[in-house]
Amino acid sequence: MAIWPVGLPAKALYEGNQEAFPNLVIRTEMSSGPAKMRRRFTSGVRPGHYEYYMTYNQLMTLMAFFEITCEGGALPFDLAHPVFGNTKSYRFVGQPTWAMVSKTHYRVVFDFEIMP
Repeated sequence: MAIWPVGLPAKALYEGNQEAFPNLVIRTEMSSGPAKMRRRFTSGVRPGHYEYYMTYNQLMTLMAFFEITCEGGALPFDLAHPVFGNTKSYRFVGQPTWAMVSKTHYRVVFDFEIMP
């Protein structure tokens, strides 16, 4: 299992980050009356979104981590949860994106799934 690189920020920015509860139910619409719902799974992936400020070297580390270590996002990685502190297994959803915010810093954004 890959581990979030030591040289990258350990915690994401507070503003702009989000995480959702897993969708564990199935909903079936009826021809009349309320929809029926039932639990489908006992656990599920938790979708989320993190944002980071990184230096050029950190951005290069993230690129290598994503492209080589995680095989373009196909493999999961371990990261300490920014709120709870416990280590969770994450998986990239799509590709991280970045934008320059100054000559020396970049804003990096990516969506993820926390594995059950």
